[in-house]
Amino acid sequence: PENGQVFVGLFGYGNGCQISNLSLKNSDITVDVNDAAVSVGAILGRTDEFGTGAIITNCTNDGKIFASTGSVGGIAGSFEKGIITGCKNYGTIDASTAAVGGIISYLNDGAITNCQNYSIIGSKATITSVCGGIAASSGGNTETCTNYGNITSSYEAGGIVGSNWGLIAHCGNYGKI
Repeated sequence: PENGQVFVGLFGYGNGCQISNLSLKNSDITVDVNDAAVSVGAILGRTDEFGTGAIITNCTNDGKIFASTGSVGGIAGSFEKGIITGCKNYGTIDASTAAVGGIISYLNDGAITNCQNYSIIGSKATITSVCGGIAASSGGNTETCTNYGNITSSYEAGGIVGSNWGLIAHCGNYGKI
């Protein structure tokens, strides 16, 4: 990681890694910093564009996440590349941040498939907050995912993705927006 960046999760930073069949229960992740680029996910904090990304399969979060800033996701914070499949989020995300997703905050290139979010997703940020049941922002493929949690945001909100420039296919939203 470069100076001024904070990556937080069971695994903070991972390029080329494969993580599977993990469950976090009763975990409590708190990140309270105001002067750094922060990526927070219960399982993995961040991958970047210079590596091969990461693959996260069949993982579950059922813990609490609080972040005062940055990108926050129930499973992963920020992915430049990677695949997340078969993951579930039941955990509470309490964020004063601008980008919150039930599964991932930010996906630039990659895929999210067969994932479900059951948690309420929201941001207390007063301007430019982006929230989504599956992803806050995505330029990748989001397929066969389902959101059951309610979504609140002061700027952009989506049952599946808050801000999208990728593909969304065969997804369903059952939460209030």
